[in-house]
Amino acid sequence: MSVSPRDLRFLIMAPAGRDNEITKELLNGAGIEAETFIDIESLLVALREGAAAALIAEEHLTGEAKAPLSHYLAQQPQWSDVPILILTRPGADSPDSAEAWRTLGNVTLLERPTRVTTLVSAAQTAIRARTRQYQIRGHLADRLKTEQALRSADRRKDEFLATLGHELRNPLAPIMNSLEILKLSGAFDNPRTVQACAVMERQVHHLNRLVDDLLEVSRITRGIIEVKKESLDLNAILRAAIETSRPVLDNLRHQLIEDLTTEVICVAGDPVRLTQVFANLLNNAAKFTVGRENAQIDIGFRTENDGTVFVVSDNGVGIAAGKAERAFLLFEKLEPQSEGTGIGLTLVRRVVQAHGGRVWIESEGEGLGTRVCFTIPSPRQTPDSA
Repeated sequence: MSVSPRDLRFLIMAPAGRDNEITKELLNGAGIEAETFIDIESLLVALREGAAAALIAEEHLTGEAKAPLSHYLAQQPQWSDVPILILTRPGADSPDSAEAWRTLGNVTLLERPTRVTTLVSAAQTAIRARTRQYQIRGHLADRLKTEQALRSADRRKDEFLATLGHELRNPLAPIMNSLEILKLSGAFDNPRTVQACAVMERQVHHLNRLVDDLLEVSRITRGIIEVKKESLDLNAILRAAIETSRPVLDNLRHQLIEDLTTEVICVAGDPVRLTQVFANLLNNAAKFTVGRENAQIDIGFRTENDGTVFVVSDNGVGIAAGKAERAFLLFEKLEPQSEGTGIGLTLVRRVVQAHGGRVWIESEGEGLGTRVCFTIPSPRQTPDSA
């Protein structure tokens, strides 16, 4: 944002009309564009239009006369701090000048009679300070434009991801169905084609998971995680998640220790989303215990003041002090070499928060394992029986 000549005007309101003109001539002679005023109201109009600083005689700020000026200065934007130079009467400080110095902000007191060099140097200093403020205003305006452009680009990116995810999902279903038809028709009966079919199935499932992640990223960034609540037993959801993750755990030969209760833990929640929470936590624990001797994952609960806390813990790589919260950031991977897209824990937190709960991570440090804990408020009603 450019600075206009109007923004660098020096406004003068001297003790009397003749003083106005003399002061203006002195400042003009020093290369300072100055304008004179006879009352506070007209001076305020000029300040609102743009000015570098104002020189005001103490006489014009007595009693309630300074109230409009004080109100204007208090309403300045954050970047602005208009310099005010006050010409005080000779002798001891008066109550009016002391009050103006205390309440008007960026104030410099100049005792009369004032030497010409003192007045000119004070005016030039005020103008230089005001010019710096205008530069800050320009930087802030540029930053605002950049932020708006980034938000617009981010919004378009989210829309693109959502569209891309849906467009990619459309061909995956017929590809998988075609594979099943080929298998049933005997097209993959010889060993070589059986192996090729297995490769295609794995890759299609992998693509399907990537598309699911892509859609979840779109939902997370747009803040539209859908939660359809119903009354249910969280224990049942947990067992369903264990069944979902069991193939992964068995394939990695991880030991899963279940410390669950037979009691009903009633919550108002979305069964699909909560199953997703548990499955993500189990898969995360499995991922970060790969290669560990005697890899073990524990899942259970504990009772605290705010209700039942579910805990998924492992004896894996752990998290260094101060990095636990970073794990919940979108695309954050505390272990750069680890697999995955870095959205699992972000999704877990968003879903838990959508249920009115909270989630956090506990770890003693690197190499000492991790505990991911979350709690969801329990309603008074019991789950629907089926």
